Amino acid sequence: MPVTHSPAFGALLYSLSILLFAVMDTIAKHLTGAYPTAQIVFFRSLFGCLTLLPLFWRARGSGRSAAPNRNITMVLAGALGLAWGWHPPTLTDLALFAAMGLLGGSANYLGSLAYQRCTLSTVAPLEYLLIWAMLFGYAFWREIPSAWMLAGAGLIVAANLVLTLSGKRQ
Repeated sequence: MPVTHSPAFGALLYSLSILLFAVMDTIAKHLTGAYPTAQIVFFRSLFGCLTLLPLFWRARGSGRSAAPNRNITMVLAGALGLAWGWHPPTLTDLALFAAMGLLGGSANYLGSLAYQRCTLSTVAPLEYLLIWAMLFGYAFWREIPSAWMLAGAGLIVAANLVLTLSGKRQ
């Protein structure tokens, strides 16, 4: 089996997906003080659609379904809320909105690639570790994880190791 089709490669793709989502969430947290939620959702989804548009067109010619329904729905939902609190973003913030879309679109794409290469039970525990959220929370806002959060993460790691080492994972 080629390395790019192995479960380990799938887990790596999913880990990268989680990292991109964490960076996107960090940017969103930074912007929440200056923009209403609907405007953040609108731009994040809009730029996510634009990021994935080339993939939709490429898949369209291959006969596979590539409808970006979820992102389009989020763009429309965000647009409806723009009437309450809209204000034009600065160029810097517009670049941050674009970065969120690029990161979110890329994270979704990597996550989908990971699902093709390994089972959900292999990659799902990675999402719940919240390592990137802990690191970014501390680095940017000096948020310290609680003992309960660390204990929960430890349980997830331990359960994941038991499943992996026992060979019970499907």
